[in-house]
Amino acid sequence: WCLALLFFLAGSACFLLDGTAHQVWANPLGNVLLVHGGVAVWAGARSLRTVPPPTWAFTGIPLATLVASVLDNPATNTWSGGPVFLAAMSLTIGLASRELWRLEPGYSRVRIPMAVAAGGLSVFYLLRWGAFMLEGQDGPVFQSVFGSAVNTLVTMVLLVVVSFSMAALSSEQQTRALRVVASRDDLTGLLNRKAFLEMAAEQLA
Repeated sequence: WCLALLFFLAGSACFLLDGTAHQVWANPLGNVLLVHGGVAVWAGARSLRTVPPPTWAFTGIPLATLVASVLDNPATNTWSGGPVFLAAMSLTIGLASRELWRLEPGYSRVRIPMAVAAGGLSVFYLLRWGAFMLEGQDGPVFQSVFGSAVNTLVTMVLLVVVSFSMAALSSEQQTRALRVVASRDDLTGLLNRKAFLEMAAEQLA
């Protein structure tokens, strides 16, 4: 979760160099960092179910984004590798939303808001990708609805929501892990005496 925030902030900072001589390396790096952030959010969501993320996600998706960005004239094109970048963001954040929906209903109060926020952002990037493919980066719809100003606003709101939500989910994850350690035998996985008697009392009641 912390890496996700770091990647998002660092990637957004790279785009501040648009229009300068450093754009040739800053834009591809920014795309890769933001996609790494999306992958990290997906990995964090999977960790809540104690499922490790696939190793190819941390290399394959960002590498494809990097290649597409480098080959698309990053020195002059501020949206170099745009289609691959937007598709990768929609995919990774959409997968994170899917993982959050798969958690058990009583896992946390912020599970649903977090899943909805991630799903909404995934749809937003998918619509940006569609507008980019249909009319290009200079199209009126893309500029007015999905341009840099709107994207910055959405990103800032998302960072606030995600920061608090990730803290709550991480706390819940640690609480559940401690609860398992306190109530089960390490060797057999069976309930210890105290936990067994508490559950038995609940069942008898």
